[in-house]
Amino acid sequence: MLKFQICFLIFTSFIRLSQASPVTACLWQPYGQGLRLVIPSNLEKKSQSDFDYCKTAVQKYVDAVNAESDLRNMMGGRTLPISSSSKYSIMPTKVSARPRFIILANEFNQISVPGEFVMSTIMKQFYDGGADAYALPVAADISIGNQGAEFRKIISGSFDAMLALGGEDINPALYGQSITNANPADIHKTRDAHESAFQRDYISQSRGVFYGICRGHQMAATTQGQKLYQDIYVGDRYTPTGHTTTPHGQGAWHAIEVSNDSIFTKWAVTEIKNGKRIMWVNSFHHEAVAYPLTMRAGLKNLKVTGFEQDDASGGDSRKIIEIIESTDGRYITMQFHPEGMDQDMHGNGNRIRRGMIDHAARMRGR
Repeated sequence: MLKFQICFLIFTSFIRLSQASPVTACLWQPYGQGLRLVIPSNLEKKSQSDFDYCKTAVQKYVDAVNAESDLRNMMGGRTLPISSSSKYSIMPTKVSARPRFIILANEFNQISVPGEFVMSTIMKQFYDGGADAYALPVAADISIGNQGAEFRKIISGSFDAMLALGGEDINPALYGQSITNANPADIHKTRDAHESAFQRDYISQSRGVFYGICRGHQMAATTQGQKLYQDIYVGDRYTPTGHTTTPHGQGAWHAIEVSNDSIFTKWAVTEIKNGKRIMWVNSFHHEAVAYPLTMRAGLKNLKVTGFEQDDASGGDSRKIIEIIESTDGRYITMQFHPEGMDQDMHGNGNRIRRGMIDHAARMRGR
């Protein structure tokens, strides 16, 4: 009898899963205009309007976020609000004349604070540069259970580029380490697990171009089997002692060496000094992708095309990776922040952003 009951439960569970509604992508505009968040829904559509259907999906996402203790901790114990001026609709599937970018939020204030600097600035920069920009909220697929892979497949197939932004320290468990010099207060395992899955799935699809900035550069590297230095100023069993003396935090500017075959030679103004191609960049980090890269079967074929080396006598062990590219042109990440580089003498921030947009457009359909 018990064996029969177990078999019956497995069978009925399978039936429920097989009858689950297909995943749909909705748009949530929290403040009526500007920011467009892509939210999944696996609810049955029935006869309600797109507005009501997506409003319910957004409420389901917000409820799931507010019920997760790790995400509540990210918000300082507060809850994620839903503005009364919110707009809701089904995400359009019509191909845009502009390359479509999906930008990953990794902090809640990027989506819950009107006019928040990072997200609002970057979305405007990319829109003004010729891109059609949308955003994914933190842990975007948390409300649809085991259908997350289905939603991530929709994202991978709908956008010409994914852009992962800068932010807090990354959970070292993602690259096989324990916390040593990463900041424990910055680490949120639920956020990192969801974000890592979106990046990994998008990169593996190889339909569009993946771009990463700072944290996004580091997180993407972990999805490709790489490790991080948890603190470039401190030595431990993971990080070479005294790794760098060059300031990398608080927006410090410093020179990096760029390879002649790097795409950044097409996007930015560089200088030749002592026979090396140099570009000046800004920095807001204390973690970094570990040098050298390791290659693993089934992952992207990556190469370092930009690095900072403050002490030539230190050799390769003192390199901080600043740019990583894939040989197929669909993976380009950087440790610096082009969204904040417009004040340099060459206007390289704007040049790099336009290069990213044009490159994504050229890679369409390839």
